[in-house]
Amino acid sequence: YIYNYFKSLNLSNVYMENFTVAEPIDYGCNVTIISGPDAGKVIRVYPIRPNLVCTSTTPPDGLTGKLIYVGPGHLSNFDGLEVNGSIVIMDWYSLDRWIYAAKLGAKAVIFIPPKRILTSPLGWSRRLKYLDGVPLKFPRFYVKREGALILLNNLGEEARILANQTWTKVQVINIYAFLKGKSPTKSEKFFVLTAHYDSYSPAPSIAPGAQEAAGIAALLELARYFSLHPPKYSILFI
Repeated sequence: YIYNYFKSLNLSNVYMENFTVAEPIDYGCNVTIISGPDAGKVIRVYPIRPNLVCTSTTPPDGLTGKLIYVGPGHLSNFDGLEVNGSIVIMDWYSLDRWIYAAKLGAKAVIFIPPKRILTSPLGWSRRLKYLDGVPLKFPRFYVKREGALILLNNLGEEARILANQTWTKVQVINIYAFLKGKSPTKSEKFFVLTAHYDSYSPAPSIAPGAQEAAGIAALLELARYFSLHPPKYSILFI
C-alpha cells in the first residue's frame, strides 16, 4: 500500500529494499484447565518477548502446575501460597515483580489485564516484563479479559501451558521514495523524512499498532502535500 501510494504521487526512485531479521514468532500458546469447574477449557495466551534470547516456550509436553493469584505481585501477596511449581497469575500493572515469582520457584507467569481497560495495557511498563540483558529461562504470557476470568475462576486447580515461541528469520521491507526540489541550486541537498509501519508490543503476537499507523499516515500525508507543493530542497521519504 505504501509503495503504491508513493507511486501514485509520481515520486521518483520508488523502490522496496528487502532484508531479513530474526523475530520471536508465536506458533501457538495456550492454557488447558485440567481440574475444577472449567476442566477441559483451552485458553489462548500470548507470549511476552524473550529474556534476551530465551523465549517463552515450554517443553513439548508443556508445564503443569496449580493456578495461584498474587495480584500486583508484592512479596506480601505471595504469603501463604505454595509458589514453588505453580503457575502464577499476576496483574499487568505489576512493574517487574514477576521476578519474585521466578525466584520463588514458579513455572510461569500469566499477566491479566485491568478490570477496566480504557486503552491497551500493553504499552505501559512494557519493558519491565522482559529482561534485555539476562537470558533467564522463565515463560511469561499475557491473556485477554475473557481468558483471565476463567483462570481466576479456577484458582488452586491444575492447568497445563503449551507454548511455542521460536526465533525465526522473517523478511521485512523498507520503502523509499524521492522528491526532487524545485531550486536549481538547493535541490542537491535533501531532507530525510521517516516513519515505521512495523508494530511493537511486549506481547508481539497482539501488537496493537495504533501509534505506528498514525506515524505512517502522517508520512504519507506529508508526501502528498510536498508532491503538490515541492520545496526548494529535495526530500527522501523512508
